[in-house]
Amino acid sequence: MSLSVVFLLSLVLMIVFHELGHFLVARLFRVAIARFSIGFGPALLSWTSKKHLTKFTLSPILLGGYVKFSDKSFQHHHRYEDLRRWKKICILLAGPFANVILAMFLMVFVMKMERYEPIAAIGKVYPQSVLEKKGITSRSQIIRCNDISIHSWPELERALDHRQANLLVIEDSQGMRKTVELPATRSMDLFFKTLGFEPYIFPMPAIVGGFSKDSPAQKQGLLVGDEIKKINENLVQDLNQLSLWIKQNPNKTVNLEIIRHGQKQSLSIRLGEQVRNHLTYGLLGITALPFSDFPQWFQLNQPTWWQAINDSFNMTWKLSLLQLHSWGQVQDVLKQVSGPVGMVRTAQEAWSMSTKAYLLFLSWLSIGVGMINLFPIPILDGGQCLLLLVGKFFPAIEKEKYKKFLFLISFVLILSLMTVGLINDGLS
Repeated sequence: MSLSVVFLLSLVLMIVFHELGHFLVARLFRVAIARFSIGFGPALLSWTSKKHLTKFTLSPILLGGYVKFSDKSFQHHHRYEDLRRWKKICILLAGPFANVILAMFLMVFVMKMERYEPIAAIGKVYPQSVLEKKGITSRSQIIRCNDISIHSWPELERALDHRQANLLVIEDSQGMRKTVELPATRSMDLFFKTLGFEPYIFPMPAIVGGFSKDSPAQKQGLLVGDEIKKINENLVQDLNQLSLWIKQNPNKTVNLEIIRHGQKQSLSIRLGEQVRNHLTYGLLGITALPFSDFPQWFQLNQPTWWQAINDSFNMTWKLSLLQLHSWGQVQDVLKQVSGPVGMVRTAQEAWSMSTKAYLLFLSWLSIGVGMINLFPIPILDGGQCLLLLVGKFFPAIEKEKYKKFLFLISFVLILSLMTVGLINDGLS
């Protein structure tokens, strides 16, 4: 199945979930629904429910959908306009909430997949910290939290969720074990700060593990297994340092000193470029060695379904906060708004990486759809909720002439946002 078809079906899924949220809560309040539409424009397919007299349609312009409420009541079904305000708000918020539920559902499958996780090793230990006073040094490993065995940082994070967690067992490189009392916090950031250390980050060696699509490195002679020791006479300590240097030097010719089959060689390569958020970065096009080559630093983990559900909830919450924060940076948001070309390009990149990356992209996109619909723009769910709240104290705003004016402004704002997305597509 091609990416275009998969992405189209993915968009339809998000639209269906969003509108289904409105639809189901409206049904819960016994609201008469005239039409449930996926897409805009003339109906390609339609079916009418004889019981509820609701017409279900599929239309060609898949930029959204809508639930149209009937202006007549029948068979114990009420008009939307006759509902109390809190019920209307529940119906409006159900759409964005459904998008978050979809993101969580997709994230469960992401979190259930087998993955490598960094072991819970101690990195830099700060002077006068709790760990230093205990004599614990860098590269010691956290092996137990109360009676729970710990192998990786995600396992420790899950263990910290237990209220009774109050004791760590840490083992140094000589096998000596020491116990440390846990701080009251359950936040990982505060956990590191309170105990006074940083997690150990394994310096991935600058060895070519593979190549990305249309890789400049592959086209110009690098081979899998080559170890990059120098770039323009600068020593390369690890893959992260190499990556940072490459990003800062797009379209430049560089001299590499490599080790191939135990022999030192020199190679001249012209770097490529990649454009992201209107910024141009250098591109070498190599991938790292697999984590399985470093079992001492990475633990293969197959989460249970319960762990996957719990991790899904936590990750969805973090992604929602991240999007909320990014939407607060107005200038950055305007640069990052994508049109259809940008969305398809990002989908293509995720699809080419793995199923896991694509599902993660869809989760992010679904959260984004929910967030956008909560904007206080009258034509969107959030704006309509705001109008209902304001209308409680200023009833005049609910008059038809004011509503038409506000919806006109909303249409201009949405059109402007779409234009920014198309411009960004063109610039990138």
